[in-house]
Amino acid sequence: MPRRKNGTRVLGPYPYRGKFRIFLCEEGGAKTARLCETEKEALKLKRTIEAELKERQEHTIADSLEAYGEHMLNVKKNKPASVNTTLIRLRSFFSDQDLPLVSLSPKRCQGYYEALATRVSERTGKPPAVDSHRNILAEARTFLNWCIKPQQWLKQNPLAEVTGQGKRRHGKPQLRIDEARKLRTLCHDKAAQGDDGAVAVLLGMLMGLRAGEIVSSTARDVDDEGRILWVEDNETAAFTTKTRASKRPVPVWEEVRPYLLTRVKDKLPDALLFQADTGGPHWRDWVRKQTKRLCNEAKVPVVCAHSLRGFAATLSLLSGVPLSQVAASLGHESPSTTMQSYAAPGTREHLASQQAQAVLGPVRSPEKTP
Repeated sequence: MPRRKNGTRVLGPYPYRGKFRIFLCEEGGAKTARLCETEKEALKLKRTIEAELKERQEHTIADSLEAYGEHMLNVKKNKPASVNTTLIRLRSFFSDQDLPLVSLSPKRCQGYYEALATRVSERTGKPPAVDSHRNILAEARTFLNWCIKPQQWLKQNPLAEVTGQGKRRHGKPQLRIDEARKLRTLCHDKAAQGDDGAVAVLLGMLMGLRAGEIVSSTARDVDDEGRILWVEDNETAAFTTKTRASKRPVPVWEEVRPYLLTRVKDKLPDALLFQADTGGPHWRDWVRKQTKRLCNEAKVPVVCAHSLRGFAATLSLLSGVPLSQVAASLGHESPSTTMQSYAAPGTREHLASQQAQAVLGPVRSPEKTP
């Protein structure tokens, strides 16, 4: 039988100790033997395997990505915008989408990853950050695992041995406390004038809300006369919480209460706190734009919206709030996530120093010698 494009062959049948064997020779040298009682059975099995190989050969990368998108939408119930973003990333990784899926070899996938990690962006003029290309690599690996099981379009994952390059950064650059005070003062001035963006930034910086949680909040979520903001799934805003721990009541800072109460007054329960010009919810990128705008106006370093969430974690920890409570307030399933990826570098050491000082107690004045 001639070698297939993907290097997979079915050889035999060959007589073996009164029976018959066929061999499935995979690309890369892996060989699997199948033993049958008769030559007729061996030939039938060979035709079945060849038919499966042909079907696999006809599955292109593009077809497989399209099917994966439908799976994410209809089975996993991911949001359409999230699915679209994932598919854009995967298509940027698999540049030869017209190729058969089974043509993906470890060597070819290694080449895809190296090309992605060094590709210069037209927008930034720079290659992607380490976190960006390693996240795409992880998404591509997950996609190929799905192609193996349950789809059975692949026998093994060609990305299994491809290692991410570079060192990940944990957390985003954060504002210093004095810088956060300047931003906070500006946001209060703006919020008093009805600036929705300023209120959104305060929710992120003081209460650690995610951008998606901010733009999907409704009047019903503001509870106990503005003392609690509930974070839950919201069909109206097409919002689904990230994890089970994300469904939580978040205590509202006293200084923020008036802004929330103003926005829920005379509104129906399902009405959004922050409504876009279209009448629907803002996309979460709106929070990023508001953060950038207000950082510039406050003349502090521009940080991303997610950085505000990290600052809230750092501030709470430095204020003496137990780590477990901070993690619960942020909606983290593990306190280690809070400390590793959200608290500013050095926070752990600062807390340890505070504990050491507490053990030693206050310094006593030395006795004067006569």
